[in-house]
Amino acid sequence: MLSFLKAESLQNYVKQMDDLVNNLLLRETKDKDTLATVIFMKKLTITFSCTILFGIHDELTTKALFDYFTVTFKAYLSLPIYFPGTAYWNGLPARTRIINRLPPIIR
Repeated sequence: MLSFLKAESLQNYVKQMDDLVNNLLLRETKDKDTLATVIFMKKLTITFSCTILFGIHDELTTKALFDYFTVTFKAYLSLPIYFPGTAYWNGLPARTRIINRLPPIIR
């Protein structure tokens, strides 16, 4: 991870990051006049992480991880009430899905 964060290494990723931002921005604004900035930044963060850190180029996997992380973050910010229908209740299975998906990706 330290070698990834060195200036020399980051210079190699600038073009790739620029392409990712442009593609995602075009996709998110297609046929729309507005952009949900917070959602866009979350998608961009997950896309960067999947593509650059993990080398995942599969859009379905990236979208699934985005969905799982969105539900998990809502659970993290909620009251820890383990009751059907609550954000916490929905977040626990999403967290499990993330944990189950990451080891094969990391390997």
